[in-house]
Amino acid sequence: MNEADVLQSDAMTHAEYKKRQQREVDENYAAMQEMLGGCDGCICKHRGRYALMKDRKVVEFFDTGRDAVTAGNMLFSDRVFSVQKVGREVLHLGMLSCA
Repeated sequence: MNEADVLQSDAMTHAEYKKRQQREVDENYAAMQEMLGGCDGCICKHRGRYALMKDRKVVEFFDTGRDAVTAGNMLFSDRVFSVQKVGREVLHLGMLSCA
């Protein structure tokens, strides 16, 4: 299923889809910053890896961003998710994280 299929199946306009995706990215980015701020070892052991995120939660960690995006596309038919690189500073990949 590609972006056009998602738009058609959900009767969303392209602008609505992009807005929804950007909101997901922004919320997941904020959640990752919070997780790293209180670094208790749980999230920190994944530094340098890529977190596939949905609804402010980490779904799984991957060694490459490409693997995380591929998994996200397979898991989420609405294509609304984000990928965040875990590090000292969170890398905001923006909407490109789901390209």
